[in-house]
Amino acid sequence: MRPRDLTRPLLILAASAVPASAQWSSATLSEARYGPAAAAAGAKVLFAGGDCAAPSAPVDVYDTTSGAWSAAGLSEPRPLGAAATLGTRAFFAGGRTPAGARDRIDLSDGATDVRSPATLPTGQADAVGLSVGDKLLFGGGTTSSVTDLVQIYDDATGTWSTATLSVPRNDMAGASVGSKALFAGGWKNGALASAAVDIYDDATGTWSTAQLSQARGSLTATCVGHKVLFAGGSSGPLGDSTVVDIYDDETGTWSVATLSQPRGELRATSVGARALFAGGFDGVGGSPTDVVDVYDDRDGSWS
Repeated sequence: MRPRDLTRPLLILAASAVPASAQWSSATLSEARYGPAAAAAGAKVLFAGGDCAAPSAPVDVYDTTSGAWSAAGLSEPRPLGAAATLGTRAFFAGGRTPAGARDRIDLSDGATDVRSPATLPTGQADAVGLSVGDKLLFGGGTTSSVTDLVQIYDDATGTWSTATLSVPRNDMAGASVGSKALFAGGWKNGALASAAVDIYDDATGTWSTAQLSQARGSLTATCVGHKVLFAGGSSGPLGDSTVVDIYDDETGTWSVATLSQPRGELRATSVGARALFAGGFDGVGGSPTDVVDVYDDRDGSWS
């Protein structure tokens, strides 16, 4: 396991309607920790839980309208929770404590403090949380062991159902585009990298599979336009990866690009027409990196 950096800084990209005006600024979390879950709810961005010397409960809330920070708390301290947004509500589900995988769900509706109105049918940690249509999907991770479980909440009916991934795995990446939710890569049995991609189509209620061009875990994903980009990660003995697998939902096709340097455990987000891939470990001695690769969906260029 790589050493964790327990510092608190956040880098914030503020983009206006004019691309040239994009600026960087920085802020700090209320508590140094790694592995928080992050989600947006309305005009707010929330960073929840994580781990340091012990499981963490703080939720740091950034208001994009006022630029102000506030604090809330999870109902139970825990890292390795999954975050997903449905409408203007952010859900923080599962996670792990010394007692094992947890079933707790905390909710923020963008206006009130975080509260705990529900539970997962089965405790689940290190899952990927996605939303598509009226549904929330929490896939993979661990229950009592590495799992293929997908727990699906239908907000229209208030009911839960389950599905299974094609391969049990944790430390996957996931993103939604159009009517589809995609779960990609990860580690099988905690050691072997997977190339599996499981795709749920909410328009038909069906599942299908695809393959990444390179098996890897500890990768990241984000959606920009009608594309999902799965970037970086580790291939185990082959080291960290520069590969970016790109799924185009408009054409149903896959293509490949490369990051400027190999790295795993990086993070991704999108703003406007740009997808940003930041930080991670650079694959050379496991050193953290400050590199940000930027993909511009308007012309397919990288910087």
